[in-house]
Amino acid sequence: VAYCIGLCRPVHLGVILAYGLLSFTIVGRSKPSEPLVTQLTTPILRPIRRGLPSMGGFDRSPMIAWLLILLARVLIVAPVLDLGMRLAQAA
Repeated sequence: VAYCIGLCRPVHLGVILAYGLLSFTIVGRSKPSEPLVTQLTTPILRPIRRGLPSMGGFDRSPMIAWLLILLARVLIVAPVLDLGMRLAQAA
């Protein structure tokens, strides 16, 4: 399970980065990748946006999501992988 979560992390980080870069481009232009990126990031960013106060037009939720994903890697995925390795060596 931890290995699968670890594999998904780079994908989520890349999609969030793409969302952040797309948000800085000109509004109104047709961007073919925008609907896909928005659909992939909305479930991650929506709860973060609800908890953050509004700062005008600046969206901090991608930065917070990046930090949370990296923090989850350090605090959850790495220890679970380490535990799995130790259990495999003991058997």
